Amino acid sequence: MTGEFLKEKIKSTGFQQVEVASRLGITPQSLESKLKSKDIKVSFLLEVARALNKNIYFFLDELQQQYYIKDYNNSSDNSMTSDPVIPDTPVSEMVSEELVKKLDLAENHIQVVTQAQTRTLLNQDEILEKLDQILLATQKK
Repeated sequence: MTGEFLKEKIKSTGFQQVEVASRLGITPQSLESKLKSKDIKVSFLLEVARALNKNIYFFLDELQQQYYIKDYNNSSDNSMTSDPVIPDTPVSEMVSEELVKKLDLAENHIQVVTQAQTRTLLNQDEILEKLDQILLATQKK
């Protein structure tokens, strides 16, 4: 998926890029830079989906038009024709269970890392408070 495609999908939700960037916790310039990418990382796509309160398939359904089956026709020139896979089937039904499992696993990993970072910050705050208490106690003596 290209950044341009993602940019259009974001625009279709009615959100301004500034608001999306804020929800992602990045600057609008950083978001713009990511949207200029030729390949969007799945982890970033998951973050954007969460920020917009959308299912990840919101971004994938329109991509089904890019999937084609090439069949040799029976003509003498052996040319190939391109036909849409299954025009009325959303890509979410065509995505393998393995990919869905990997996306879920990636999302779980992101949540674990976020929780670990939060615990680290809380631990740092506790350590700083204890250091302040020790400094105050040593200053009083």
